[in-house]
Amino acid sequence: MQYKIKEVLDDPTFKNVSNSEDFYFQKGQKALQQWLKLELNSKMQNDLLKLSTNYKKFIKDAETDSELKKIKDLLFEIISYCDIKANSKAEYNKYSDNRVLATASVRMNSWVKGLIEFKYKPTEITATSLLNALNYLLRPQSNCTILSENHRELISLNLFEKDYKPENFVDDLIQFFSTYGIRAYNESNYTHLLSMIIYSIRNVWDEKVIGLIASDGTGWQQNEVNPSSEFDGLILWNSKKPVGIHKTIAYLRELIDEEGFFPLFYSIKGTVKYKAEIIDFAIDQKEYAEKAWGNKRIKNYQTEFGNYKDEKKTARIVFLAKTFIEIAPISINRFKTFGKYSKPTQDNIVPISKAEGFIETGKDQHIISPLNQILYGPPGTGKTYHSIERAVEITSGKLFDNRVDNKTEFDRLRKEGQIEFVTFHQNYSYEDFIVGIAPDISSGALRFDKRDGIFKQLCERARQNWVKATNTNDQSIGFDEVFNSFFSKLIEEEVSEIEIPMRRNGYKFKITAIDVDNGRLKFTKQSGGTGHDLLIKNLKDIFEGNLDYGDQGLAVYYNPLVDQLKKYAETLEPIEKNESLKNYVIIIDEINRANISRVFGELITLLEDDKRLGAENELKVTLPNGEKDFGIPPNLYLIGTMNTADKSIALIDVALRRRFEFIGYYPKYEGYDNGAIQLLKAINSSIFEKKKSADYLIGHAYFMKNEPIEKVIKNKVIPLLMEYFSGKTDLVSSIFENSAWNVQYEEQNYSWLISEKKA
Repeated sequence: MQYKIKEVLDDPTFKNVSNSEDFYFQKGQKALQQWLKLELNSKMQNDLLKLSTNYKKFIKDAETDSELKKIKDLLFEIISYCDIKANSKAEYNKYSDNRVLATASVRMNSWVKGLIEFKYKPTEITATSLLNALNYLLRPQSNCTILSENHRELISLNLFEKDYKPENFVDDLIQFFSTYGIRAYNESNYTHLLSMIIYSIRNVWDEKVIGLIASDGTGWQQNEVNPSSEFDGLILWNSKKPVGIHKTIAYLRELIDEEGFFPLFYSIKGTVKYKAEIIDFAIDQKEYAEKAWGNKRIKNYQTEFGNYKDEKKTARIVFLAKTFIEIAPISINRFKTFGKYSKPTQDNIVPISKAEGFIETGKDQHIISPLNQILYGPPGTGKTYHSIERAVEITSGKLFDNRVDNKTEFDRLRKEGQIEFVTFHQNYSYEDFIVGIAPDISSGALRFDKRDGIFKQLCERARQNWVKATNTNDQSIGFDEVFNSFFSKLIEEEVSEIEIPMRRNGYKFKITAIDVDNGRLKFTKQSGGTGHDLLIKNLKDIFEGNLDYGDQGLAVYYNPLVDQLKKYAETLEPIEKNESLKNYVIIIDEINRANISRVFGELITLLEDDKRLGAENELKVTLPNGEKDFGIPPNLYLIGTMNTADKSIALIDVALRRRFEFIGYYPKYEGYDNGAIQLLKAINSSIFEKKKSADYLIGHAYFMKNEPIEKVIKNKVIPLLMEYFSGKTDLVSSIFENSAWNVQYEEQNYSWLISEKKA
């Protein structure tokens, strides 16, 4: 942490604040003081108080009322100094650098309402972030620019290691940094300097409540899904207040102030299946009466708080939900409860700080996708088709309404490296999937090189993105950045070679080319002669400390090159890692056709949600090639497909089965030609009569193409049935007895005769 603080102290922006002779937000202070001193007649005061709860009318009236427009402009100027997300900030903020107190994320209507109340009804303000901002502008030495009460409490608990007391927070902040020798030319800027440092070490203290999760298996939820358009929302209630009561309620009110809503998830027997978007709530009759929800079209609305009850329980909290939807089932273990709270049981409600895999779809709904899932079912039921859709949904956060657009998006994401597709078979191995060695004769002699399998490659891509997006490491320069910068002139062919001194004095060799596609460096020895290769992968492993080549063979070239790269790395400025977090997907078609235990090896354990990198029970292993600390990142998803009719191979073993969520796909009898529907129903009914299970049904996909039915029967259905019934032609013929088709096998011509029955 001290290293990070030193970085901030050396930052130019920090020095600008510490060296400023004036109060750094003097323009904001002046504008706020001007607003508080502004004298308005009683009519305008009353009009403003009424307009404070109707932001749209306030803006509209300001267009035609010159006095109101001046007030709006003054309020907007104050807000432009307080919140980086303020509307029209660039227009109203009079600083050339557009400086602001913080990222308060308070909505503009709340800012306007709060500023009017701050002038006329200061005791009625409930938005604490807003109140903290205004108090700081007026009295900066006794306040700070850490505006969120939630953040202040987390900082107190996790950084200061003290119970949070609002009245003592600034004193605790000053005391915590008292030994660091931090100074401000103008004392009014001192607490802002400390706030800047606090947010530079946010990963040390920050844990944010993002919503609630409830346990409720009484079964009412399905009746409330997707309320009709005649309603503006619906009422939900619970017989217990959220765990943490006053603290949690304060967090939730702040979420509504800042975001406009928070999610409430419902779990049933350890599986989360529903999600509500909560836009308001009340915890007693007094609060409930003030809400005036009766003026809206609200489903399940009751006039009194006490009317929300059933035969056994009464409400302790009532929620107003904007939406209530069913989501893809997911284990409750994918949700992280806030602080030290346990997962909900019975009818408890618990605050959460993380909901992994939660993404939005193009239809403005939400799903949660399991990290590991297998789509299973008989052939022709759309498993591969849906695996593509799921991959697109997970990686891009959206789903198109047609197959063509989804496939186009799938191809784009695959080309960009976010999706990989592989088909397992009986000879597929660990070496193909994770790591192994492969022969190479490109240099004219047989040799074996280390090779990363497709899953290992995707893991590395996902891990790099996860690290940069979540700032889980410091800002040290990685191998890729060093390599690309060091060899940039050679890569761009500005020079023809780069000379590398060897560890033996007076000796050197020359790098002559970079073959990125094949992962090789071309070099020549000091004596000249034919060219030689170095593997970029080996170079990276040595650079990162995962491989020791000793001092024999090619080590005499690898080691001095690593020396040069490390020396060069010290001259580079750290790179700010501000990537957005991406999801990565590998689709494993026919996952049960390979020897699962052999292919996955030690990864079987690492696949579990809580064993992923950054998770509570994070696990890393040493791979057979010597690479240490290998783990699977939390943004990598596995989708397998499994044909249940293929009994010639072993099914998924128990170890892998319990680490995947299984989603069944079976024949559908709607959406295509009626004649095909009737035939498919008759075939599948006969299959059941022959004492075959649902694993052996015929899928609808065979009948969804524009092909004559007799051709589908002959070329697709019959071969499959012959396999199911071990080549017994009489049994296969009997499958069609109750259909509109005559299907018979002619022994003399060794062919099937297919004709439509006459009515």
